[in-house]
Amino acid sequence: MKRKNILPIVLATMMLTACAGNVDGTENANTEASVVQEAVAEKTTSEIKNDDSVAEKSEAADAATSADTQESASLASSAGSEASTAASSAKTDAKTDAKTDSKSNGAAVVDGTWQTASIGYIDGDDMQPNWYVVFTGSTVDYGHKKNGEFVLAHSDKISSSEKTSNGVKIQAQTSDGAQYTLKTAEGDADTLEYYSTWEESSFADSYSGSSSLCKCVE
Repeated sequence: MKRKNILPIVLATMMLTACAGNVDGTENANTEASVVQEAVAEKTTSEIKNDDSVAEKSEAADAATSADTQESASLASSAGSEASTAASSAKTDAKTDAKTDSKSNGAAVVDGTWQTASIGYIDGDDMQPNWYVVFTGSTVDYGHKKNGEFVLAHSDKISSSEKTSNGVKIQAQTSDGAQYTLKTAEGDADTLEYYSTWEESSFADSYSGSSSLCKCVE
């Protein structure tokens, strides 16, 4: 009787031990799974942080590149503006120099006082030529004399002036748009022949003796 009672007890004890072992195994498995999940979560968080860091660095690099590009564009624009200003200044200086050279070298300079060949202006008892004429760098000034002083009546604009083999040739235009030429007569440096045109081919038909000029004796 005693052996029969002991066997069930032993079996029960063995079953309880096995159950306890299963419980411990389950707990260990759950613990390991929890550790794995935590490790995965930490790795994921780390990767996300790394991705964010990479993105921030990329954005910073893009911003730096954009700033460099804008600065380069600004410098290029400034350099272009300075170059344009310098070119414009140089062009203006060149024009000024060309005008100065033209006046001193190629352009004709007509000194003194001249008068028309015709006499017709009356100032009291004073008989004068129709016009006294004085040349400036840009105009032909017509006037009369009052008490020995030249008094301007009107000016015609000089369109071109040049030296010739025997003197000068001046092309001028009145305020009404009429064009005429004054050129040194062949063999007479003190006479400027008047032609009512700029076209040399028409000089033969446009000569005016009364409007031609002779230099006054000072």
